[in-house]
Amino acid sequence: MTHPGPHLRRTFILLAATLALVASQASAQNKPAKCVDATTAAGRPARPELLTPPKFIGGPKPDYPPKLLAAKKPLAIQMEVLVWCDGKVVTNRSRVLSVTDTSMIRPVVSALLLSRFQPGVMNGKPAAATVVVTYRHRPN
Repeated sequence: MTHPGPHLRRTFILLAATLALVASQASAQNKPAKCVDATTAAGRPARPELLTPPKFIGGPKPDYPPKLLAAKKPLAIQMEVLVWCDGKVVTNRSRVLSVTDTSMIRPVVSALLLSRFQPGVMNGKPAAATVVVTYRHRPN
């Protein structure tokens, strides 16, 4: 059995190091920014009197399934979502409060992931905080 030469070995080492660097950079980009978490374990503001809540800036409308729209009935969903300091929604800390049709949940969550918020502020610093978001669809 022959062993790879030093040139080939060095190429593999450089390739492995490059892949590790790219993976660590991608991982760092996917991590939420560090900030003050203004919520308690129950998701409520720890000190509501010190918190300015997040504000919706903009985002896409939910892409409801055609079957849901064909029903020609009013639709509504209310969700409590955690908005991180970067203005993005943290889905694993979000919950549905009320919904007229459960098939609305997935399109609304997808729209929220692409939406941006002005983060909450506590003591003059950006803070992760919950906000209630309502989506309504009225048929034509």
